[in-house]
Amino acid sequence: MTTLGGSTLREPVDPVQENDSWTGQRSEAHDGTVLVDFTNPSRLKWSLSWTRATQAEKDALYTGYLATASQVFVPPHTSASFAVYSVRGTWDAVPYKVGANPVRYDVKFELEEIS
Repeated sequence: MTTLGGSTLREPVDPVQENDSWTGQRSEAHDGTVLVDFTNPSRLKWSLSWTRATQAEKDALYTGYLATASQVFVPPHTSASFAVYSVRGTWDAVPYKVGANPVRYDVKFELEEIS
C-alpha cells in the first residue's frame, strides 16, 4: 500500500523508478585527477506515475505534490517509510476522455528523500 503524507494512494504503475542522487560536485584538476566533493550522502528519488486516475485521485496526488513541509512516503511493495519532499517542476497530469466516461488523468511526479 502506498501512502504519502498520511493519505493512502492507489498503487502507482509499475515499475516505480527508484534512484539515488548525490549533492556535491565533481571536477577535474589540471593534472587530470578527478576531484569529488559530496556534501550529502546518497538520497533516494522516486519517479511515480498513475494511469486512469479519477478527478479525486488526481486532486489527492496534487495535494501531496504541493505540500511544502516534509511528508512520510511509504513506497509500494514495502513497509519502509521515508521523509520526502516533492521535486518541483516534475508534476505532469494529462487529461483524456473516452466516450461518455468521466475525464481521467495520467499523472507523474517525483519525490526525493530528505537526508
